Amino acid sequence: MIETPPSEGDNPDPKPNQIWQHYKGGCYLIQSIGTHSETGERMVAYMDKQSKIWFRPLSMWHNWVRVEKDVHFENGSYGIIIAQERNFVRRFVKVDPKHLKTPELVESRTNHEKH
Repeated sequence: MIETPPSEGDNPDPKPNQIWQHYKGGCYLIQSIGTHSETGERMVAYMDKQSKIWFRPLSMWHNWVRVEKDVHFENGSYGIIIAQERNFVRRFVKVDPKHLKTPELVESRTNHEKH
């Protein structure tokens, strides 16, 4: 088993109104990217299907997580993929809304775009 994650590679920054899937399966609507007032660290604000808002450092958004099993992501741009390399997966993968199986987020995204 390889213990070192792969290089960061090409993983774009999240942008408002995009939907991203966490490696554990949850899908989230990006609200905004901001800056922590005390540390200056870039932060991602994102919403789950129950409309709860979460915050995570942007640096964590792109990192790899060590896993013990295959993780399948929904990603409309590339079809169904396994975003796994040497026992590591991306923490988040961008999802095309037309391939999303969580209609609540698509509705939230549509409502958010109107305002």
